[in-house]
Amino acid sequence: MTCRNKLYERAIDVVLHGDVKPDGIPILFTSCCLPIADKFVADYPQYAPIHSSAAGKKLEELDLFSHMPFQIAYLHWFFLSARYAVENDFHEDVLFFGDLDNPRSLAFGIEIPLLYHAKPNVHSITNPLIDRTLYKDQWLQHGLMRPYVLALSNYWLLGEAQKPLSAEKSLLMQSFGLSADGRPTSIAPVDARIETGLKLMISSYLGSKGNFPTDPIRGHHPLSLSLGGGT
Repeated sequence: MTCRNKLYERAIDVVLHGDVKPDGIPILFTSCCLPIADKFVADYPQYAPIHSSAAGKKLEELDLFSHMPFQIAYLHWFFLSARYAVENDFHEDVLFFGDLDNPRSLAFGIEIPLLYHAKPNVHSITNPLIDRTLYKDQWLQHGLMRPYVLALSNYWLLGEAQKPLSAEKSLLMQSFGLSADGRPTSIAPVDARIETGLKLMISSYLGSKGNFPTDPIRGHHPLSLSLGGGT
């Protein structure tokens, strides 16, 4: 087995089977606010971010972004973020160290939409950076849930004839670099196989957890009605 195959094997095992429960109250953050979130956790060790879980630590050790195409490394964290949101016990009010101007954060596309649909006990999100709390019925209006999830699900579950949000309206599609005909962005066979497999895994996982609404501020796709979104 080649080194590349071994790396993919280890990474897939982590995202599928690794422990995503940190030793503390789970918090959310956007990547640009990670240093602030880490400082907060250092000062208040009863809280914990995703990368302090066993699975998060292992993915960081594997240093995926240095050893595989960016899109594929990102997909591993995409899936792990989904499991982190679903499998952890969140407080009624979730701390979110977030910057709404961060365009590609998984928090907006994965974790917060999953809290919305899969965690009925969660009632609000508080951003300590601006001392502001938003309740569930405000999340869409204030841009906490973006159309990433719906675009990915439409594309990979309904087929290429069912066009997702345009690249201009979906930064997820830009991040993954999906071409119009749905072929993987990678050319190398092993990369293409892993990329396609991860996208299908993510779509199936998300589809089993709820019907995700789109963000009316950032664009609406008619297929959202068929998936129960568009609220």
